[in-house]
Amino acid sequence: MLLVVRGTAAVRHDGFPQRTWSAEGSWLTNILVGDFYVGPFRVYASLFWFIGAAIVLGYVLTQSRVGNWIQAAGGNPNAAARAASTSTKSKIGLFILSAVMASLAGVISSLRTSAANPNSGTGYELEVIAMVVIGARR
Repeated sequence: MLLVVRGTAAVRHDGFPQRTWSAEGSWLTNILVGDFYVGPFRVYASLFWFIGAAIVLGYVLTQSRVGNWIQAAGGNPNAAARAASTSTKSKIGLFILSAVMASLAGVISSLRTSAANPNSGTGYELEVIAMVVIGARR
């Protein structure tokens, strides 16, 4: 399906990114990808979104009951099921969280470039599969 959709987009738009909107000046753009200068360095707001998500999710994983369920479901699912942990609900919630974070990254990328690129993400497929396999074996 990936090849079909990517091929259709490439044929339809001759393989070039489509500048379909102008995101400059929008309040959503300023919140998600706005930039400012700290001395000589340009800093994007998306960096703060990443740091905020890392802090909140790190806290949830290490200091909450939900984080304990996630650790139990990943470490020993049978023991988690016997301990009445909601490992199935935890896994479904993590898939939903992963989809939300991926969609947020896609929105930020699209807003930053103000274009829809049919070739975006090309070549990352094998890397993602390797990350999933390595992460599952850990």
